[in-house]
Amino acid sequence: PLADPDGVVVNLPAARSLLAAGDYHLPQDGLRLVRLRARKAGGWQVRVFPEPPASVVAVEPAPGGILVRLAPTR
Repeated sequence: PLADPDGVVVNLPAARSLLAAGDYHLPQDGLRLVRLRARKAGGWQVRVFPEPPASVVAVEPAPGGILVRLAPTR
């Protein structure tokens, strides 16, 4: 996990992305920011930052991508 700001990093060594590397602001989906970075060794790194008070519960494989599950922080 990332400590400041709270978030989760997922390395996907064999992934390909339809999106360009960069920051994507998605506040309507409960996410503050999704950051895509190409890895030097190949594949992609995805950093997920939820909008408080939510927290990331799980990141799971899904057809054509990944699924991020969020839960409110109490």
